[in-house]
Amino acid sequence: MEVEVRQLRMICEIAKAGSMTRAASALGLTQPALTYQLQRVERMFGGALFVRDRRGSRPTALGELVLNHAKTLLPSLDKLITEAQSRTEDRSPVPQVVRMAAQPTPLAAPVAQRLGELMPETQVVLRQQRCGWDALELLAAGTLEAALLLEHPGLALPRPAGVLVHEVVTEPLFIAMATSNPLAWRGEVRLAELAGQSWILPDDLEVRCSEYLHGICQSVGFTPTIGYRLGGSTARDVLRRGLAVMLAQATADCGEGIAVLPITDVHTELRHLLALAADSPVAAHGADLLAAASSGYWDEAAKARVYQRWLTRRMAV
Repeated sequence: MEVEVRQLRMICEIAKAGSMTRAASALGLTQPALTYQLQRVERMFGGALFVRDRRGSRPTALGELVLNHAKTLLPSLDKLITEAQSRTEDRSPVPQVVRMAAQPTPLAAPVAQRLGELMPETQVVLRQQRCGWDALELLAAGTLEAALLLEHPGLALPRPAGVLVHEVVTEPLFIAMATSNPLAWRGEVRLAELAGQSWILPDDLEVRCSEYLHGICQSVGFTPTIGYRLGGSTARDVLRRGLAVMLAQATADCGEGIAVLPITDVHTELRHLLALAADSPVAAHGADLLAAASSGYWDEAAKARVYQRWLTRRMAV
């Protein structure tokens, strides 16, 4: 796993603010969301970057090392981006239409809105995309300018030449089931307890869903029974009636009669991606669009009470 520029900026902001609360406010995140992201970065570096106590947040020796490098790297990167944009803005024609595709993700609307602000003379056209592989091929061929995609970290999409793929956030996957299901009242569930359930695979999303579901279920000793391949309101109706269960994004709001529960015995993840055609004028706005995608995601996460509780528990670990 590679460290991203936005993560280095986050570390610098925590050091500057001197507390997670102030840093979260400056970054437009909730404190549990910021702590979760910091914990992911600390796992990448192999140790704690900050000592956190009543006096605030202070860098550890490892944190000082990372900060020193970040303070050297970030100004150079900012200068590179500014100079590159100044050259490409003069030479690249402004397209009349920017074509975007998105899989089911809360990132699509914020990115489309930000792109419209950055390129007000351009019409942004957004369509839903079922398959990430198809979207990447269209980006590489110049038929699309941007896409918001999903992948399971262990079953990653290709990174074709001519396409810039930015990792926005990796979230846990939860289980969606009817509130009438006896397991729903416990607030969390072990995947092994769902061995006798029928499962829904999403018909409107292809991220190797079947392969991923079979892999995690077999890791706890059973093969899932796929009873339905559905999407949208039909899938929600089947869930609400207690006919099946399914994996759900942590930010999902499935509506009345459906519970969304964390999984306790298996590590499940879904990664959100921003992909841009490298030779498109849109690519010059990559940093701004990535920031909009991240902000849009955490705005949705703040509304998901189950996810917030999960983040709070992870923060306490």
